[in-house]
Formats: sequence, C-alpha cells, structure tokens
Amino acid sequence: KIAPFAKQVVLGNLETLEIAIYNCIFEQHDFSLYQQKSIIIKGCGKHPIPETVFVDFLIRTQQVAKNILFGEACSSVPVYKR
Repeated sequence: KIAPFAKQVVLGNLETLEIAIYNCIFEQHDFSLYQQKSIIIKGCGKHPIPETVFVDFLIRTQQVAKNILFGEACSSVPVYKR
C-alpha cells in the first residue's frame, strides 16, 4: 500500500508531475480574488512552466477577470477582455 506514504501518486514524466501539482494548487485557490481585475500572466521566469498550466490558469481566471494579458508589464499582449 502506498497511501500511508504519499499524498498523491502521479504516473508519467516530470512535466506530468508539475501539471498535477499545479492542478492541485488551482483546485484549492480562490480565484474570486481576481474578480473584475486586470491580470498579467508572466511568460518568462527562472523555472519553466508547462503550457498546459498557463492554459488551465487562463480558463480559470477568464471566468472572473476583467482582462488578461500575457508577458511583461512593458510589453504585454492582450489575451482576453471582458
């Protein structure tokens, strides 16, 4: 039995694990914090994030956000506008 030793079991590669971890975080996150707000999703960082995670975040925030942009503040690209 693995249940006493692990909170979650994921079969796949590192990217599959990262997606599962982000999904778990998103399930617990209160996205109403972004109600009618502008959001910039940063595209670059020290640690690469799977594209699937960006899409999942976009789908979840699109339900509440005023608008969503992708990139840096000085050169962001509009992705969604209510």
